[in-house]
Amino acid sequence: MKFSHFAALALVFMLGWGASLASSGSFTQSAALDGIHVEEPAEKGKSMAELLLEFDMLEKAGAVEDREKASPHDRVKMEDIKVYNDQVVLSISNPEWAYYVDTNSMDPVIDSDANTIQIVPKTKEEIHVGDIVAYESDFHEGIITHRVVEISSDSDGWYAVLKGDNNDRADPGRVRFSQIRRIVVAVIY
Repeated sequence: MKFSHFAALALVFMLGWGASLASSGSFTQSAALDGIHVEEPAEKGKSMAELLLEFDMLEKAGAVEDREKASPHDRVKMEDIKVYNDQVVLSISNPEWAYYVDTNSMDPVIDSDANTIQIVPKTKEEIHVGDIVAYESDFHEGIITHRVVEISSDSDGWYAVLKGDNNDRADPGRVRFSQIRRIVVAVIY
């Protein structure tokens, strides 16, 4: 068989295979919308533009109230993260490792199977709204890891209000800097 015959046969096979996939709906379409990469199976009868419009409308429907939430402060810069085929190296000074019991208070971000890398803050200025911190409570035994939802001061000085992401209410009492043990800088699943 000549090479041109082989190439023609391969082309016919590829076209048939592609048509078979297209008719079965096995192809996926992907596109970017406002910086979001969307990859969804193509719905029969809908164009990618129609699917993106539906996605955009869904996002806007949920935006009735302010959905912006404070995120943890960026402590590990891109240049401090090295990813290799067999390892990941994070350049973090004085890291500490933590694991968790199953309280569900920080679901879905931190659960009993998660591990975190944490650092010890030296000053209260290192604590930001949105950070997840480990602290000693006056109202509970052991270390609690919750998110900072407010920072303020009163006659006793600086304090933070903390709340578990999955809890309905903030933790009792004001948390002073002396109670904060560590700041979560990485969650590993």
